[in-house]
Amino acid sequence: MKRYISKITHYLVILLVLGFVLIPTCVFAKAKIPTQTTEFYVNDFADVLTEAQEKELVDKAKSYADSNNGIQVVITTVKSLDGETLEYYAHDMYNQYGIGKDDMGVLILLSTGDRDVRMEIGTAMEAYINDAKAGRMIDKYAIEHFKNNEFDQGLIELQEGTFKEISAMINGQESTVPEEEISWTTWVWIAIFIFIIIFDITNGFGTGLYISPFILGSSSGSGKSGGSSGFGGHSSGGGASRHF
Repeated sequence: MKRYISKITHYLVILLVLGFVLIPTCVFAKAKIPTQTTEFYVNDFADVLTEAQEKELVDKAKSYADSNNGIQVVITTVKSLDGETLEYYAHDMYNQYGIGKDDMGVLILLSTGDRDVRMEIGTAMEAYINDAKAGRMIDKYAIEHFKNNEFDQGLIELQEGTFKEISAMINGQESTVPEEEISWTTWVWIAIFIFIIIFDITNGFGTGLYISPFILGSSSGSGKSGGSSGFGGHSSGGGASRHF
């Protein structure tokens, strides 16, 4: 009996050791972010753009950055997120590339294989393009093109729309993607949600609700100078995503 118990203990120890070795690898393994190209402003790893289109997008982005104190709008396409969530992938890519002087940057990330798109926004840029607005911009300029596999046209229009919106906000003009008026049914749902939260708190119950920082959205960072490269901007998850 003692011998039997000893064998079981031995195997349990081996399983525990393997667990400590393998579980962190599975949990914390992250997709490798591709290094930005020498062009920086357009990184077309999914090959959805022609050379002429890529050159035009790069030239426009460079010109805009030069004329607007280092505001950088970067486009990146990938074939797959390699199992990573879109939000984390975009967040890591934004920080790795260091987009935007003084955190005035935008990353447009398109995954053709996953059929996902995200606009990742830097700290200072949040004053001009918040999460909700980023979503409206994707919907207005790109989503229908992406649904029809017109990835090039969607990216071209979304870049142009991004420039227009930033310029409008900086110059104190009206937004190119104004908010829609909230319907009465939406207000009803908001009231119900608030009632549930108040009821939950006052009665001491726990719903276990968790609001991800990527949903709330915030960004932080610092700036540094550079040519066709990043300025050291950072993001903590501000932006909007769409699946198509």
